[in-house]
Amino acid sequence: MAASSSAAPVVEAAVWYSVAGATVQIPPANSYVYYFPEGHLEQHHYPPAAETAGTAVENLNINVDRPIFPCRVLSSDLLYNPHSDQAYAKILLQPSYTTTGDHHPNKDKSVVSESDVVWHAKILTASDANNGGGFSVPRCCADSVFPRLDFAADPPLQTLRIRDGHGGAWEFRHIYRGTPRRHLLTTGWSKFVNAGAHRRGRPLVFMRKKSSNELFIGIRRANGKFGGI
Repeated sequence: MAASSSAAPVVEAAVWYSVAGATVQIPPANSYVYYFPEGHLEQHHYPPAAETAGTAVENLNINVDRPIFPCRVLSSDLLYNPHSDQAYAKILLQPSYTTTGDHHPNKDKSVVSESDVVWHAKILTASDANNGGGFSVPRCCADSVFPRLDFAADPPLQTLRIRDGHGGAWEFRHIYRGTPRRHLLTTGWSKFVNAGAHRRGRPLVFMRKKSSNELFIGIRRANGKFGGI
């Protein structure tokens, strides 16, 4: 079951990127980007009394006649949504008024290495998302991410301890059984499904940090897009 914690520990950037997806790129601190206020306004939700564009612009004090603002990134926090368990980023920007040409969007952008993380994603099926059932593990996930089973045992099984994005620890029974035989997560899986928004059609990502053999689990956006900035 999940371990309660008042403050979730920081998850390594490579693990966060494995959940967010290979196409996601978050600018690091002290890099330069362009801020598009109109795009931000389109995604912002206002109360009914302030739904008109004029009121929204007035409340935010943004001049949308200026399409872009060059900005410096002060900080980039890689986080997890406590309700959906999906990865998102919180980025703090400072307007940059320099005219020296230093505000190029990708200047000094660091590259996050994912070489230390092995991951495998699977779309949850109706059977997987059933809170009374188990999870059918793809063979490639069992072979590359999970510790190797003792296939001389009858049946081969082990207990996996896996951390989620909030630092919660989950225990699953991993067993190899059936006709034909297949990898399954049984005991502990229904508690995991009941505790989160784990529905049919959502990609579930299992990860292993090679340097420490720690296991992680996360939910990726089903549509492949990243809208949590």
